[in-house]
Amino acid sequence: MVLLPWHLSILGRFLGKVGLEYLALVNLNDALSVRYDAIRSFVRYGSMNHLWPIYWGQQGRLEELKGPIVWKGLEGRQEIECYRYLLGRNDSGEMLFVFSIGIDLMVVCLTSSLPAQAIENSITGIKLSCVYYPDGTW
Repeated sequence: MVLLPWHLSILGRFLGKVGLEYLALVNLNDALSVRYDAIRSFVRYGSMNHLWPIYWGQQGRLEELKGPIVWKGLEGRQEIECYRYLLGRNDSGEMLFVFSIGIDLMVVCLTSSLPAQAIENSITGIKLSCVYYPDGTW
């Protein structure tokens, strides 16, 4: 996946915001803790010199998303899973938000703004790649 820094900033802010909101639904006190101040600031204001790392991978094949054809009158349509998401801690204790659209998986760490190999290996059976531009390179 190749994205320009502007796209990564917007996508990182979106994923971080959805992840924080989901965390707030699950545990409001945790979501308001200082542990999430950096991501909270990034999603609110963005940054002119820092991007939040996004991890990307794929799970399955497109054909697996299709469900049975459902007939309604004379029109037919096919059910296809659009997206899914989850929130969890990896083995290093980092809080991760995973957002899947089709077969594409995007992961953001809500507790660290630095790329980490441990995050790339967080989801069993899925190879994640960090999509990131280091500070000062863009």
